Amino acid sequence: MGEVRALRSLAWMSVDDDTDAYDEHGAGEDHHDQEGAADGTDRRRARALMERALDVLDGSDEPQLRYERAQTWLQLAQLLDDGLGPDDEDDEDDDLDEEGDGDGAVSERDPAADAATREEMVRLLDRAAAAFAEFGEAALRDRVQCLVRAAWTERALGRAGDGASRLDALVGELKELGNEAADGLLRHAEYVREQLARAPEA
Repeated sequence: MGEVRALRSLAWMSVDDDTDAYDEHGAGEDHHDQEGAADGTDRRRARALMERALDVLDGSDEPQLRYERAQTWLQLAQLLDDGLGPDDEDDEDDDLDEEGDGDGAVSERDPAADAATREEMVRLLDRAAAAFAEFGEAALRDRVQCLVRAAWTERALGRAGDGASRLDALVGELKELGNEAADGLLRHAEYVREQLARAPEA
């Protein structure tokens, strides 16, 4: 387990020079907002480290190692998200980017490649959410994070309806649980559902 966490931390260090490592004690924190100077080589190395962590866990049946595998799927999805460009709502800034930076440089992204990355993110998040489900309330926060991220990713793929359906199901499940932990997550899920409904579709 220590090797897996070390590999995940090294992956985050590869893409973010401003942080010492992914905070393993605060698993599930969002690293998408952390600005890094990672280039394509850094990101390929980071992904390789995450995949090494998954290889270490391959075939593990112990509950703690199954949890670590789910956490690694979640963090790989976060890593992929971290490498994506701005969403469509930031398109008004794209014209400036396309003009270059004064040195003839032009920042371009491949929409098809970004869409493929987001599709992979959805698969990883679904896999992680299903794995977290076996741990019940102990991993409820992790599972909610997976489902919320998947909903936003679906919207970015032009499937806002599918994202809303995810959150509708999640809100219903949290209401049925009706305990203190679920109530706090319920408020968050309802807020995200409202924001998702207001956001322009990709």
